[in-house]
Amino acid sequence: MLSHDLGAIIRSKCPINHGYWEDVPEDPKKDFIDEISVNFDIDLDMVGPRGYIDLVMARRFRDFKQKLHKHFQLFSSPEEALANPPLEII
Repeated sequence: MLSHDLGAIIRSKCPINHGYWEDVPEDPKKDFIDEISVNFDIDLDMVGPRGYIDLVMARRFRDFKQKLHKHFQLFSSPEEALANPPLEII
């Protein structure tokens, strides 16, 4: 459930103009963690849970970027791909 919710947050709120999760600024990452802490009772002061959450967010970010790339490859030109975005980013 936590992993699913983190994926939903990444897909809906994370800027996709960064190549890697490490390139995403800390401010949005903190916002994502704050949002998830509303629904889950997680001690974010401990290194373990916070590290796990960051790892899951990194995986979800990579998976989402890979899905977008596969969608982009379906089209013969960048213009055609931009005219037909995947439903996740509309």
